[in-house]
Amino acid sequence: MNDVVANYEGDHAPAHEYAGENGEWTTLSRHDLLRAVQSSAQGWREAGLQAGDRVAVEATDPHIFVPAFLGALWAGVVPVPVPPTAGSRAAWSTCVAAMARAAQANAIALRAGTEPPTGSGRPIVLDTVVAASPEKSDPYRPGPDETAYVQFSGGRTGNPRGIPARVGAVQAYGMAIMRDGLQSGPATDRGLSWLPLHHDMGLVGFVLAPLLVRVPVSFMPTRSFVRDPGLWLRAISERRATISFAPNFAFDLSAHRISPEEAAALDLSHVYVLGCGAEPINNSVLQRFLNTFAPAGLNPEALTPCYGLTEATFAVTLSPASRRYRTDHVQADALSAGHATPIENVTATEGSDGVETLVSCGPPLRGHRIVIRDTTGATLGERAVGEIWVSGPSVAHAYLGADPEAHNSIGPDGWLRTGDLGYLADGELFVTSRVSEST
Repeated sequence: MNDVVANYEGDHAPAHEYAGENGEWTTLSRHDLLRAVQSSAQGWREAGLQAGDRVAVEATDPHIFVPAFLGALWAGVVPVPVPPTAGSRAAWSTCVAAMARAAQANAIALRAGTEPPTGSGRPIVLDTVVAASPEKSDPYRPGPDETAYVQFSGGRTGNPRGIPARVGAVQAYGMAIMRDGLQSGPATDRGLSWLPLHHDMGLVGFVLAPLLVRVPVSFMPTRSFVRDPGLWLRAISERRATISFAPNFAFDLSAHRISPEEAAALDLSHVYVLGCGAEPINNSVLQRFLNTFAPAGLNPEALTPCYGLTEATFAVTLSPASRRYRTDHVQADALSAGHATPIENVTATEGSDGVETLVSCGPPLRGHRIVIRDTTGATLGERAVGEIWVSGPSVAHAYLGADPEAHNSIGPDGWLRTGDLGYLADGELFVTSRVSEST
């Protein structure tokens, strides 16, 4: 990743755009981004951090967090993204302190004026890090098995578990999704994201992976979407973005919160991929979204369901962007009994008794494999429902700490138990529920 950014020297093509509170956008060229990264790297050094040190970093507004995160990588410091302050101060403090301890962070970097949680490490002012005097420096060059950063996953119990993201895994994933999955490039594509940057979909999908293929990205603060869900589609229209991702709930909110007149005023004809993942995908939501934004020229083939998890860096499967996403109508009773029996020539409306409509999350990304296994670990056949297991170059080797349940999820053979139930049909994955929901 550092070598990619190092090649931005003298390149004045756009790299990032950051939306401000006033709606104005600030553009950074690739050259500007390199200087911002080098400045932040110097800021981390001036804060007393060295290569190998771990620092919890508040995933605040993108124009602050992104150069700070990339600057940490440049300096060899291991960043640990943690959520920004929101909601209950006590709950946030408890969560962030637990994450910092689990990651064995040496320090915690927060926006100016934010009091660090007790026991979270030596405090550093994040604003000071990114404001350091620009100083050219050579990047730290880690090996493929070194930890680039630490990401957290909720896991089956809801307790966050630290996952060391290996350099090689991030690079393998980035190329699999951007080059092989999306077939994207800087001449034709622009990403746009409002997603939280302490989650893998926002961090990997829009900060790291696009760098590998030089696709520019426009970033909005997450709170902008929370305040006005329609802003997401308006920004895609205005910035001429071709690629964006969001969870199922965002598609639902956007379709409900925008008027027909507002939708018709947009231009979404250039959108190539609107990825949907990170939570269960509801076909009726996607159909409502398509119907709402059809007057804006949205191509139905743009909706791209996917499946992934933090332990695999981000996505593992992706619906082909060259066709409309696939649905499967199956017998509800048979599905409950462990087999996805298809219903031919469905005439009943979705949600009718006896019919389950499931959305395909697509086939595995190149280099990745999926099998469905029963409770004994035996591999199941086509359309048999069982636990989803994945393997591939982007899958984590281990969790931080010594939680026995966590270590049992990632096997020594490289296969990862996801804790999700699903089945394979014609090489594509359909997710049905969580393991805990079926017991």
